Amino acid sequence: MATHILSLYGSICTEKDIQSMCQAAREEDLYLEFKQKCDRRNSELHDSDRKNFSKAVSGFANADGGILILGVETQRTPNGVDCAAALKPITYHTRLRARLLDSIFSTTQPVVDGIDIDTIDSQNGGGYVKCLIPQSVRAPHRAVSAEHQYWRRTATGHRRMDHYELEDLFGRRLRPSLTFFVELKPREGDDP
Repeated sequence: MATHILSLYGSICTEKDIQSMCQAAREEDLYLEFKQKCDRRNSELHDSDRKNFSKAVSGFANADGGILILGVETQRTPNGVDCAAALKPITYHTRLRARLLDSIFSTTQPVVDGIDIDTIDSQNGGGYVKCLIPQSVRAPHRAVSAEHQYWRRTATGHRRMDHYELEDLFGRRLRPSLTFFVELKPREGDDP
């Protein structure tokens, strides 16, 4: 996982951090997306919640990875980019987290490994859910709840992947990740 994504994820710890993003009208980008829950009064995953989560997981995993924050209303700028506009805390955010964790195995095909989902409490009760979705070495991933399409995250949102992108990803094979260490030890005598 890229260091800047981990750093951003680690910096979003409190409601105040999310509020600052709203006050600054933080734009969504290649690594960050905001969503509202369909009905924030309950923890049930409605069809639109499943679709949004599935699309985000597919899109981030097929790109460079990223962060999804649930509980934030967005507003579109004149240049067509969504930005954080208002806090919309979810009443049962810890239950929603559990439901999202349970749904990971049915969100994409194949399953994206290494997703981290955490909660952030609101001062007035309820809270937010933040999801860290890694770039996948097993791409492409199809979003099961989002029209069974392959998505990719771009700077301005998600888009369906083109044939040539899928062809390229399907053509790749998993390669082992090798790490080696070299230790130089001087020999005794005149020739080290």
